[in-house]
Amino acid sequence: MEVAVWTIEAYINSAWVDISADVMAPITGNRGIMRNGPLDRVGDPGYLNFGMNNSIANSAGLAGYYSPGHANCRSGWTTGLPVRLNFSYGGYAPYKWYGRIKPNGIEITPGKYGPRDCKVSCHDWIAISQAHELKGMDYATNKRVSGALPLVHANMPFGPLDTVFDMGQDVFPTVFDLAKIKTTAYNEYIKLALSEWGYIYPIGDPTGGETLVFEERGKRNYVDPILLPISGGWILGHSDLDTGTMLLGHSIGEEVILNGGFDVDDDWDLLAGWSIAGGLAVYTATANALAPDVNPLVVGETYTLSFDLVITSGNFMFYVNPNIIYTTSASGHHSVTFLTTDPTFALGPEVGNGTGTVDNVTCKVANTTDSADLTDFIMEGTKISYGKTLSNRVTTNAYPRTVDPAATTILAVLNKSFSIAPSEVKTGYRLSYKDPNNPSARVSADTSTMTTDAHANYQEDGLGGDATGDLTATPSYGTEAATYDLTNTGSSTIWVTTLSPIGKAVRSYDQISAIQNDTVSQNTHGVIPLSIDLKYQPSANKAQAFGAYALGVESLPHIAVDAAPMIANKNPVSMWSFILGEPGVKIHVEEDQSGVNGEYFIMGYSFEIRSGGIIKWSPVLKSDTGFFTFWILENSALEESTILSLD
Repeated sequence: MEVAVWTIEAYINSAWVDISADVMAPITGNRGIMRNGPLDRVGDPGYLNFGMNNSIANSAGLAGYYSPGHANCRSGWTTGLPVRLNFSYGGYAPYKWYGRIKPNGIEITPGKYGPRDCKVSCHDWIAISQAHELKGMDYATNKRVSGALPLVHANMPFGPLDTVFDMGQDVFPTVFDLAKIKTTAYNEYIKLALSEWGYIYPIGDPTGGETLVFEERGKRNYVDPILLPISGGWILGHSDLDTGTMLLGHSIGEEVILNGGFDVDDDWDLLAGWSIAGGLAVYTATANALAPDVNPLVVGETYTLSFDLVITSGNFMFYVNPNIIYTTSASGHHSVTFLTTDPTFALGPEVGNGTGTVDNVTCKVANTTDSADLTDFIMEGTKISYGKTLSNRVTTNAYPRTVDPAATTILAVLNKSFSIAPSEVKTGYRLSYKDPNNPSARVSADTSTMTTDAHANYQEDGLGGDATGDLTATPSYGTEAATYDLTNTGSSTIWVTTLSPIGKAVRSYDQISAIQNDTVSQNTHGVIPLSIDLKYQPSANKAQAFGAYALGVESLPHIAVDAAPMIANKNPVSMWSFILGEPGVKIHVEEDQSGVNGEYFIMGYSFEIRSGGIIKWSPVLKSDTGFFTFWILENSALEESTILSLD
């Protein structure tokens, strides 16, 4: 059984503290997008749940050690603490989860003779973004998703630990102008992801456990997989978070050795006693080994190494750091299959000096049989659906805007005067914008050109003396409302009679909808609608192109893998699958009973760590062709708004 060493740490008193000794199984959690429908494009709230030993048997020997408010409570232990989960396996130790203890995330189990534990519940960045209401967002123009997301995070008390953002295919003329009083950061994620037809989700990483990823439209067309060698099993791909590049593995049967026939004196590190001559690698009275100039192996992959050997003296070995994999004392053709634990390998005399020649060295990715097929990994509870997301009438909605040419529109007015006592400060006085031509309709504002008209009087009816000089109005302009701090600097009570933010109104009219039907599918299944709101897409033509793509993908039933539970501890391949398996990873799955056979992306996954280090995890998979880059010919000779290129 393979074992990955897990560690849970909490950020207590400004330092990371390992609390694993007191953690009680099971540990459960989830990460990423836990659904696989066409509109599922933003991560779901992620949670990590575990118990803590709160009895005298814990590491401190104190009952109540994890009970906030208890005399024995651990110093600094409270809600809101950052928490991270690390796994160490095969020399790689990524953080698979990061978040914070929920405000109500410590539940004490009372009783002297009961379990004497406490339940800890943590939530991740996505959950935090769902709760955060955006206030005072500035109107922004000509932004890609990669430019809009940092503005969302700047409105929050803290941001994600790290981000990896694609640039984004589209430049949106306006963003945040549709933000309302209760609009959350998560709401903006959804608007941006759908308008781009991209994805926004968190993943683990080697440094902290929280990287927020934005995938632009079409990115998944170019994701190549990394092979984890199971016959009929998985292929994994993952991103190098440090460089933003894709780590590419090898295809089954691919040759990874350069100049294995020794046709030229190149590509090999020739230590003393080794030479290349006459199409052979020759070693003479040497204990040194022969290694390639560049290590070609990928950790976690299985290879078959073959070579022709003529031994004059001594034994011969094949070595993968730090172990000898194969030894021989016989001349002839040799072949060995091995699982890579380190990219460094070498060939040479086993002990002491040796003499001989080597030729025809090949090293190819193997299609091993240590697991017959995916059913050896997948457990009961697998959920495979067919036709779940079928849609044959797709409506796409675009939202054109108009912006006033001059900053002279009165965006809000006071309905009733109010008083401010001498030296009193009223804070957070909020006025929501309305269309002056249609007071029942809300508008947004261009915050870059705003002013305020403010007046005060010494009488409520406005018939007293002018008190405007005693009124200080400090505005904070957002796209949806203006918020004021109001101060009476005088010695008498004043009445605020006029308070109006003035600027350019941004009006979003009724959406323009493109409705597209697949009548063949409708004649078979009936009409099954799908509505796609592209809040930041002003172009009806582009909305129509999005709809055409969605209809082409969803109008026929297809297989979806909604859950694929498996035990990670079965063998090294299954453990690497868990360790490297993050949202956005591309895998290949085959399963005979359901007919599943193809490439899928991990959307998200749930996991459970049981007693004894048993890890059960269950990814949610989606077959995703990505998208296309396109251009639209207005009034084409073929038909109006024909999509000419689907790359």
